[in-house]
Amino acid sequence: MKEQFTRKRIIKSAEDLFAAFDFSDVSMRAISNSARVNISSIYYYYHSKEALLEHILKATEQLIILHLPCNQKMDNPIDQLVRFTSDFLSRLLEDSNLILIFLKARNGNIEAGLRGYIDRIEAMIASTLDILLDQCRRSGVITLAIPNQIIINVFFIMMSEAARYKRRYLLANPDGSGQEALLAAQLHQLRQPIEALFRYILV
Repeated sequence: MKEQFTRKRIIKSAEDLFAAFDFSDVSMRAISNSARVNISSIYYYYHSKEALLEHILKATEQLIILHLPCNQKMDNPIDQLVRFTSDFLSRLLEDSNLILIFLKARNGNIEAGLRGYIDRIEAMIASTLDILLDQCRRSGVITLAIPNQIIINVFFIMMSEAARYKRRYLLANPDGSGQEALLAAQLHQLRQPIEALFRYILV
């Protein structure tokens, strides 16, 4: 029981620090201080920063799989695309630290062994969007000659901005008391420009 509690504290502190700072700027000592755990305990469970990041990326991969859309068909393909982009972002924002860590690692220099997790996560999201975009094209909903990859890149920018938005909000309200409903409402407002942007560039 104590071992599980210690692991959770280590992972939570690592997630917070990796989300807030560049991976290269976070030390095992900083994680130890944040978790209030002896640094030797961290090395006992995770032999390096890379091992901690690998654990977190595995969790991110499972989170992405969990929130990928089912094969639900809608009358209008663009409704399915917009529903996916907005709902997917909202669900992922429930654990925005994981998404920020993924995005930082995606744009940073990490070792080849960890790059495989990044590539798989990105491929899962991109292939889902690619399928939805192709459905829109076949039905004639998309009329602009915008390559799918450009639209997919826009979605990754949306992911980044939405996760940063939530992090800024939580940092400004560290106690979190009575703020969950307000945060949910503000995140809902964030979905509106996302939906409007997709409808504008696609139709």
